[in-house]
Amino acid sequence: MNSKNLGLFAIVAAIAAVVAFVVVRGERKAETATTDAKLAALFPGLDGSLNDVVSVTVQTASGTTTAEMKDDRWTLKDKSGYPIEAGKVRGLLLGLAAMKDLSPRTSRSDQYKSIGVEDVKSADAAKPVLPANPEEPPPPTSQSALVTLVGKDGKAIASVIVGNTKFENGGTQGVYVRKPGEPTSYLADLGARRFDLPRQATAWIETKFADITRDRVWSVTITPRDGGDAEVVTVRKRDPAAGAFVIQSIPAGKELKNPGAAESIASTLAFCTFEDVAPASSIDFGGTEGGKPGSEVRVRTWDGLVIDLSQTEQDGKTWWRLTASPDADPYKEVPAAPPPTTPEGAESAPPTAEPKPRRTPEQVAKEVAELNAKWGGWAYAAPAYKSSILNTRLSDQVRDPAPPAAQPSGGEGEPNVPVKPPNP
Repeated sequence: MNSKNLGLFAIVAAIAAVVAFVVVRGERKAETATTDAKLAALFPGLDGSLNDVVSVTVQTASGTTTAEMKDDRWTLKDKSGYPIEAGKVRGLLLGLAAMKDLSPRTSRSDQYKSIGVEDVKSADAAKPVLPANPEEPPPPTSQSALVTLVGKDGKAIASVIVGNTKFENGGTQGVYVRKPGEPTSYLADLGARRFDLPRQATAWIETKFADITRDRVWSVTITPRDGGDAEVVTVRKRDPAAGAFVIQSIPAGKELKNPGAAESIASTLAFCTFEDVAPASSIDFGGTEGGKPGSEVRVRTWDGLVIDLSQTEQDGKTWWRLTASPDADPYKEVPAAPPPTTPEGAESAPPTAEPKPRRTPEQVAKEVAELNAKWGGWAYAAPAYKSSILNTRLSDQVRDPAPPAAQPSGGEGEPNVPVKPPNP
């Protein structure tokens, strides 16, 4: 390594050391600026009142999110009552109740931001505090969040400002906290317990809403909004063991632009996560109030499930509405198996197994009921890359074949070899 590279390496190492020093210095400065005694428990007796909590509000500089109990289940108020994972709420409540034997940290308001416990409503809560020395890197964005638990009587059971997370050696987790209106902040040592505070609305909910894997799919039919039958795209496998999906009814004299398009279409409903969710009644699937309806899609599986999907564009997003139903005869369009042949020397042909659904009608009906209970009344903003796959037509998938490559002309039976001019 030459002296120039050594010098560059030394500069990079020095910068990294400065960054680490600034972050640690700010944190330690905030941690040591106190003379208060340890706090035995953040909320004494909270663990005995968790079942009385009916609302959890998380307020940050960017907005407020409220989880509330409705009809014996947790829902997200900000998303019109979309169901919440109960485990997330329970984990948050248990985490707050477990904050005991807290170590005091800073009581200085000018140090709150370095550990994320500044007042959320303060004018500068959303802005990073720039260091006095412009050569120092700015501190991390504050994680300040005001968490309020409300009971059945409508009164607050507990309220706390939750700040940054600190991981100690050995993997234990600590969280900086401060009660609103009180000067002293604390570091709550949670040990091996993990404290997960959802700070955005979508962090409360399970965003995966469909997962029809490729191995289950028999066919996908995409019917564009216009263009008639000639524009319908149908993707199908010959049988469950067939290796690849095939786009059907390619027009004569045409070829596929992308031979892998069929696989992409067949896999579209695998691991679908939404970017937003809204009541289906608020989304214009009919195209009468500003929405732009797209293709209609039908997915059929080998085990008797049918999924119908409608699409529309609204507010810069493509929304899906899904319904499930049982397929009364999932194998009615499968071509008959060729008659078995008798191997030479054998007395009879081996038996041929007829394709049969892998599930009973009762099992299919159970899945249909579960999917419709989940999807019913909701519209999902799907990722753009998945929506674009299903907003297609047959003319988008085919092209004219490329003309054959011109053959070089030369002497009879000889290649056309360029003649090198003689040297002057």
